[in-house]
Amino acid sequence: RQNPFLAAAEFMLRSPWLIALSVILWSGVLLGMLIIYLRYILCKYVLLLYPDVGVLQAIRVGRQAIKGHLWRTLLFYLGYGAYCVLLVLSFGLYRPARHRRFSTYAAELTRAGWRDYCRRRSRR
Repeated sequence: RQNPFLAAAEFMLRSPWLIALSVILWSGVLLGMLIIYLRYILCKYVLLLYPDVGVLQAIRVGRQAIKGHLWRTLLFYLGYGAYCVLLVLSFGLYRPARHRRFSTYAAELTRAGWRDYCRRRSRR
């Protein structure tokens, strides 16, 4: 009697189109998760810069601030892929520089998003 998981794994390895399909589907899932992560990334910076703001309002402002800048933020994150190798080789010395650069970028976007949010609220 054969293990059903082993039989499924052997079937997957015999059919390369299933492997390709699963790689494509998992890539789509991971890309979707990355986009959702980047869409809400500025919420913590809104809460840090404006501590009297509520959580739901910070989410609204953060999402509004990242609109139009999602691709630039994704490229910002992917641009530091080579630094991951340096991070491992240098025992973490490049990590603070990366966070400092992203924090200034995020603060700039957050302030612009906050101004837009306040401008839209005053029009109501």
